[in-house]
Amino acid sequence: MRVAVVAPSRQLLGGAEHYVHVLLPALLAAGHDVCLVYELDDPHVAERLDADIPDLTTHHANPDDPGGARAWLAAWAPDVVYCQGFYAPELEARVLAAFPCVLFAHGYYGTCATGEKRMQRPALTVCDRRFGPSCLVLNAVRGCGLRSPGRVLASYRLQARRLAALPSYRSVLVSSRRLRTEYLRHGLPDDRVTLLPLPCTGTPALESPPVAQDSSGRVLFVGRLTALKGCDYLIEALPMAARALGRALTLTVAGDGPEAPRLKTLAARRGVPAEFLGWIGRDAVSALYPRADLLAVPSVWPEPFGLVGVEAAGSGLPSVGYAVGGIPDWLRAGVTGELAPGDPPTPAGLAEAIARALADSRHHAALRAGAWAAAREYGLARHTERLAERLAAAARGG
Repeated sequence: MRVAVVAPSRQLLGGAEHYVHVLLPALLAAGHDVCLVYELDDPHVAERLDADIPDLTTHHANPDDPGGARAWLAAWAPDVVYCQGFYAPELEARVLAAFPCVLFAHGYYGTCATGEKRMQRPALTVCDRRFGPSCLVLNAVRGCGLRSPGRVLASYRLQARRLAALPSYRSVLVSSRRLRTEYLRHGLPDDRVTLLPLPCTGTPALESPPVAQDSSGRVLFVGRLTALKGCDYLIEALPMAARALGRALTLTVAGDGPEAPRLKTLAARRGVPAEFLGWIGRDAVSALYPRADLLAVPSVWPEPFGLVGVEAAGSGLPSVGYAVGGIPDWLRAGVTGELAPGDPPTPAGLAEAIARALADSRHHAALRAGAWAAAREYGLARHTERLAERLAAAARGG
């Protein structure tokens, strides 16, 4: 099968690009002919998703010349185009009109004016509304993510065009039940929306179950430090959890972002022993997993999936987090970690989940074993096989 993979960027900027980075060699190893088409190419960012794939055919689809990209694809003659979303609606329209296409919706593509699917006023709450003109009013009244009226309007128009394009895809793939519900709510037929969890893209999981180890009292957070990720809720929760457990807890933060200065100040004010490592390599992150008792994934928005939890689970590290978005798909309460109520999220609820996970050494050991076993469900080979089935069906017209 000839598969053209379309990525928003050639650089390893986010989850969609990291997914393509591991998927391309997997598709090639499975015997498919593959090319890569990308919209953005930033020469100032060194890490390219195709850097270690020799002789891969690539094409820069200039958003200002959608006809040129369509012509290049027509010459390459794919059986199917596998899209990870588009920055340019004109390019998306040209590709959809000419080729059978499958979309992997990595987030709320075409279903939210701001992409956050949450409201902040009068209290933080998940949004289950259908996308539409009322979103413009709600963003102003209830605070849905963007403050500038100009940015809200531009984002709304972009998402409206994406929503209008969705019926032209032969299939829409999603990583979680939350996202599947979202696209069904927006009118896509049941047989056109397929649940296909993301594969683990980090260090391979342990080959055997984790062995027993003494508690370190360390809670680990990995990710970009933004308000959506809820690290401030975690910092507020740790002293409560430590009091409930009767022992000290420390925090290790691997990541950076606009919230970093505020979070460092908050940790000092709350007396939380914390080390902020900044951005470190994926291997360095993987080396932190065996040294921690828990991974915290305290997202306060409906996270589409939360792949870091699966990657940590492969090393036998259980997680705690809020029951929002796609997180409950892999964070199974009492099995792979502990969940806190997420609508609304509170530091006290997260503290209780941390205490439940760590109060009993036998329970914690069971969570470690359960996390390791569950991570094996998210193998790349299994994902690639199921993906190929969907791509082949789309190429046949199904």
